[in-house]
Amino acid sequence: ALDVSIRAQILDLFADLNQKLGIAYLFITHDLTVARAMADEVLVMHEGKIVERGRTADVLDHPRSDAAQALVAAAPDLHRAIARKMQEQG
Repeated sequence: ALDVSIRAQILDLFADLNQKLGIAYLFITHDLTVARAMADEVLVMHEGKIVERGRTADVLDHPRSDAAQALVAAAPDLHRAIARKMQEQG
């Protein structure tokens, strides 16, 4: 695992190279924050098979497959955490 600041620098470098040179990348990750920030499109795989594919926001905001739904549900979500905390405080 990379230090958070090193990871951010590497991702910034990838984004800069993509913008300046038009280089495309294939990221394989379970980190949906990185996927949202870096990917125009995502594929969700389950047991080695593609089960969902589409624009990043479409797939992650409205997952259709069981695998994509489970992946999104398991990911940390700041908005859900804040809403849950506010509900707990009444």
